[in-house]
Order: sequence, then structure tokens, then C-alpha cells
Amino acid sequence: QGSATDWARIADEDGTPLPFEVRPANHASLRSYKSTTDFTVIDTPPTDPSVVDAVVKIADLIIVPTPPGFMDTDRAWSTVEVTASQVPTYVLLSRFDGRTNDAADFASLLDERGVGRFETVIPASVSIGRLRGTIPNPSKFRFDDLTTELLEVL
Repeated sequence: QGSATDWARIADEDGTPLPFEVRPANHASLRSYKSTTDFTVIDTPPTDPSVVDAVVKIADLIIVPTPPGFMDTDRAWSTVEVTASQVPTYVLLSRFDGRTNDAADFASLLDERGVGRFETVIPASVSIGRLRGTIPNPSKFRFDDLTTELLEVL
């Protein structure tokens, strides 16, 4: 997804490159992808079926990040319906505000339908949007908890 490429470019320009490689990809490059690392994260645009299909063919695990609002969760359901029958798929609640019923209702619905989800949620925070081009403290937004949980499901 273009935002990851922008993030890496900004970090590089600021003299603090990210500690991992970021490469743009498309459905053609993903079809011929050969893994050279222990872990590869492919960030796809949610509305490009050809890229999602290409990723499903090479993925060991699919993570569907979504805020718990209804417009966003509609897209998440569509993705889960396509991926879950082919590859283990987990929903990651992001921009999570535990004070709303949307978050609890969506989490319950995922559980009722047997859709995998991470217990760790990424909180709603204006400051997350300000991280672009920086290397965030892993514990600040629960990214370290998510990493631990992700390694457990892999």
C-alpha cells in the first residue's frame, strides 16, 4: 500500500531509515514473489481484489485491520469471506474506543461467527497518525502486545 512506501521514504529523508525493507508491490510482482526473510508483511489496499487474491496465494496468515464502525466492518467482512476459507485469517480491531458499543458489538459478532481475532486492540489515538516517517516505541500503542500475540498464532 502506498502509505507504507511513503512512511519509509520520509524516514529515510529524515536520516532515520526504518529497520526493515519496504518495497512497493502489485499483483504481478506478488505472483512471482519468493520469500527471502523469516517474516514478510504485505500491506494491501482493501479494494483491489487482484492484489488480495495474489496475497492469499502466498500468505501463511491474513490480518484484516479494521475500526469497529459499520462502514469499515462491512469491508472487513468482505475480505474475511474471501480469505478465511483459504488461509488462517484474523481481524485486528484498530482505532478501538472501548467506550463505544460498536467495538464490543463487533468483537462479539466475530466471536459468534467463529472468525479469528486478536485479543490485542490498537487504541484510537490521534498521535498514531503523527508517527509517519518515525520508528514508534513498540509499547506505546500496544504494538509489542500485538507482535507477541501474532507470533503465538503463527
